[in-house]
Amino acid sequence: MEDITPCIITKNYAKCRTTKRKFPNSRNEAVLSGVAIDCETQTPLKLVVLNINDSIFYSDKEKQGRFHKVLPPGRYSISIGWPGYKLQTINTYLKAQDSLYVVAYLKEITTPLE
Repeated sequence: MEDITPCIITKNYAKCRTTKRKFPNSRNEAVLSGVAIDCETQTPLKLVVLNINDSIFYSDKEKQGRFHKVLPPGRYSISIGWPGYKLQTINTYLKAQDSLYVVAYLKEITTPLE
């Protein structure tokens, strides 16, 4: 299995803005990886749900909010979330040998249910 690129999580309280970085890899496929961070506590979520072009994937709970998915080249709509948090969506095109690393800052939903 290919190494997941290390991530430096910075204190981003003011913005809590999801960031992404694209870089080359040596595979003939596209690679999506990253981490989901609680915006308030600045800690990784224990689990995360990925919706990639209407297919659902879950992170491994041992990975502390980190995810890694090998994909065929193409156009993707990627939603990252967990119940109780506002969904973050990224639209991107990935070519063969593209890697996309995402740091998704998720904000808790504070509106009470009716």
